Amino acid sequence: MATLKLYPTIDQRVTLIINREGLQPFKMETAVRLITSEGKIELFLLQEGTNELIKEGISINMEFFKKGSYYRSQTVIEDFFLSWGPEGGKQVPHLVLSPPCNIEKIQRRKFFRLTIDLPFRFMPVSFPAEFEKNVLQRKQAMATWHSQLNHQAYLAHSVDFSGAGLMMISEFALSDGDEIFLAIHVPGLSLEVAAIVVRSYSFESYDKKLQQKAVRFVGFDKNEQDQIITFIFREQRRRAK
Repeated sequence: MATLKLYPTIDQRVTLIINREGLQPFKMETAVRLITSEGKIELFLLQEGTNELIKEGISINMEFFKKGSYYRSQTVIEDFFLSWGPEGGKQVPHLVLSPPCNIEKIQRRKFFRLTIDLPFRFMPVSFPAEFEKNVLQRKQAMATWHSQLNHQAYLAHSVDFSGAGLMMISEFALSDGDEIFLAIHVPGLSLEVAAIVVRSYSFESYDKKLQQKAVRFVGFDKNEQDQIITFIFREQRRRAK
């Protein structure tokens, strides 16, 4: 069993990652509920769309912050059952994970990616021919999309967020290669940017058909990227306290 000195602590937020053959990894953020004397970790899964992914014996990667660094470990689902969540109201998946093994420090570039649930709006668009190269053309297009956003936008939320793009979940169906314009306005971050869908897959959650999509930001400047990275570092420091 790995030393408890490199375990996450009780109530600490962790990221669970399920890798499935041929599909995009599914990420979930939660918090440690209990660490047993045998080193097993118990936690709730509060994110929708997880029930059909959880089975006993499935291997999971777990990422967490410890002593100024980020770590990744491997674990296995030993038990899975429904129990009342921390806020009551409904039953949620309760996982028992095997003692983490193969704990390793994550490379520094990983610090620029944050697992976070950010609500935002988006709309499908078509980029002008020189969108990425022509700054004036890009500004004109984005000004037009900004004026249309309140009337044509769809709702979505992020799963993770980085200086290059994000992973999003929405009911609106998109295909790989589709172009979108999105707006994120939350405390500490105000961002409007164009993006391209690079990967997507569908799943069902509570009788809803949803899509998880990876999108890459396109045509944004260094100031906007610095704003994203500053937001990510600030949030990581807040969680580490």
